[in-house]
Amino acid sequence: MEIYERIRARRIELGITQEELGKMVGYTHRSTTNKTEKGINDIPCRMLPKYAEALQTTVGYLVGAEETALTEEEKDIISRYREMPAQMQEAVRALCGIKSR
Repeated sequence: MEIYERIRARRIELGITQEELGKMVGYTHRSTTNKTEKGINDIPCRMLPKYAEALQTTVGYLVGAEETALTEEEKDIISRYREMPAQMQEAVRALCGIKSR
């Protein structure tokens, strides 16, 4: 999946309009976002962090270096879960309704 496809998919997933996304990253015209999502406009590197923040994801996800659109908070939660003792992990899985392996 290309960067412009990831931007469009994530925007739709979050229920954000092209106009809203454009304003969030600092553009004044919806057409800029439209052209970006069609792959017509290249995205300057300096804009990637703005897109990542607006789309609640990471630059790594947008450029295809990461497979999932995890936020920094979600990554932190996963990291903390992995550091927990096995019994605590089991309790978290039970709270989430996940069957133990």
